Amino acid sequence: VISGSFYGIYVNGSPTYGGTQGLHIQGNKIGTDHSGQEIIANFQGIELDGQAGFLMHDILIGGTEPDAGNLISGNQNGGIIVRGPNVTDVRIQGNKIGTDLDGYKLLANGQAGLRIDNASGVRVGGAGDGAGNQIVGGYNSGWISGPAAVGNVIQGNLIGVNHDGSAAITPAWLTSGLSERGILIHDGASHTTIGGLDAGAENVIAGYFGAAIDIYGGGD
Repeated sequence: VISGSFYGIYVNGSPTYGGTQGLHIQGNKIGTDHSGQEIIANFQGIELDGQAGFLMHDILIGGTEPDAGNLISGNQNGGIIVRGPNVTDVRIQGNKIGTDLDGYKLLANGQAGLRIDNASGVRVGGAGDGAGNQIVGGYNSGWISGPAAVGNVIQGNLIGVNHDGSAAITPAWLTSGLSERGILIHDGASHTTIGGLDAGAENVIAGYFGAAIDIYGGGD
């Protein structure tokens, strides 16, 4: 249980020490109590900071194995931020972001459930069993921005809906915690894949006050 701090987990990859590689963050509750039902907020849940020459690759947040996924909810700023052009080969799989442990109650992060800022090759979910994340709440549930954000993939996730994908987790007009957008791609982020043709690659996206998917400002 990693709660009540400024950062739940903060990682940078100082080139002095050869950068950060092979890191696994698994099975934690970040921003909640032990039950996973109540908020004990950090300011930021997880931040991978690859700015200013910091090197980071081969990072796994969650995973497809039983209990590998993290619960990352209730944090004041956001759930996960992956930041900087020196961050590559990050997999974010099997997590619950912005919900309770059961996946049916909103415990929203404040800004973005998941933000990719000028980082490339980040895989959010996947087509395989157990790879998809559940991401709800925050002003934008998923947010990809910056011209160095190239080739990121969003597949197999439940975005804005409950754990079985049967309904929006809460109606927009009943709470200020529901997101404006499901996925936002802007500020030159390019070559993003949302969904795919393989079985299990599709995302379920529903229940947003604004757009389920919003692409503008040079995003593609």
